[in-house]
Amino acid sequence: MSRIRAVLLDRDGILVEDVPGNADPDRVRPVAGVYEALALLRFHGVRTGFLTTTAATAAHPSRA
Repeated sequence: MSRIRAVLLDRDGILVEDVPGNADPDRVRPVAGVYEALALLRFHGVRTGFLTTTAATAAHPSRA
């Protein structure tokens, strides 16, 4: 059995509340328990990352 080394998570509806097209940092709200879940994965040596298909996230001026 192989050990899980990394988990990739979708941003919207998994890590943060799903607000379609949201690129406004003031509107981002974490899903309940997400901090604890990520901490538990990291405690066990699992790397974490996120993916998104939200075009507004990639195009946001603060990320340029």
